[in-house]
Amino acid sequence: MNAADIDFSRAKSSYSGKADKCCCGCSGNHSESPLAIKRQINRIRKLAAEGVELDINESYIAAENKGRLYIVYLNDSGVSQV
Repeated sequence: MNAADIDFSRAKSSYSGKADKCCCGCSGNHSESPLAIKRQINRIRKLAAEGVELDINESYIAAENKGRLYIVYLNDSGVSQV
């Protein structure tokens, strides 16, 4: 599955921060803002198109690139294909 095949309508929040750090918010930002979530979705799709491997499971979709970690957290329904 690649990012173009993922139904991101289940996104509930996003995170952008330093890679290899905890995701509590001390090294990045969590957001429930629709604009911030959309920004991370677009970033993850772009990175996937560039060949960056995605970490996809029922709870989140994540990509790491150039020392940054981008995560879109999903609601309890999880990941589904379009």
